[in-house]
Amino acid sequence: MSVGDVVEPLGVGAVRAVRNFRIGHDGGLYPVNTSTAWTPGWNVATCARGRAHTPPDPDCRCGFYVYFHPEYTLDQPPARQVLAVVEVRGVMEIGTRGARVPEARVVGLWLGPKVSDELAAAIGRAVDRSDNFDSSSSCTPAKAAAGVVARAPVR
Repeated sequence: MSVGDVVEPLGVGAVRAVRNFRIGHDGGLYPVNTSTAWTPGWNVATCARGRAHTPPDPDCRCGFYVYFHPEYTLDQPPARQVLAVVEVRGVMEIGTRGARVPEARVVGLWLGPKVSDELAAAIGRAVDRSDNFDSSSSCTPAKAAAGVVARAPVR
C-alpha cells in the first residue's frame, strides 16, 4: 500500500483515527474548514464542489480527513482544545499522515482546559457521550480512544 492508494479496509474490527474540530456556540463540533456541524452517529461526506462522485475521489479533495496519530493534528490550533477519536468506514484514500474517508462518527473526545464545563456538557450531548464525561485530572487523549469525553486538567 502506498500514498494515494484507495483501499477498502478488510478484516474484523473498527478502524479508528483522530481529527480535530472547532466548537460552535451551540456546542456543535464543526470541521476546521466548513460550517456544517457533525451530528451524532455516522456522518457521510459529500463533495463540496458538487461533483457527481462518492468521496473520497482520487481526482478531488472531498471526504473527511483523519489522522493516524494525534501529533499530526497539531498544525491546526483547534487540536489543542478539541481532539476527537473517530471510527471510519468505507473506501479510504491513504496519505502520509492519515486518510480521506467517506463516513465517520465520533467515538471519543479530549477537551483542553480552555473549554468551559457548560460547553463541554453541550458537546457531550451533541455526540451522545454526555454519560461518559470524565472530569478527572488524569485524562489524556488516549482515554478519549476508549469512548469517553475526557477533560484536560485546568491549569
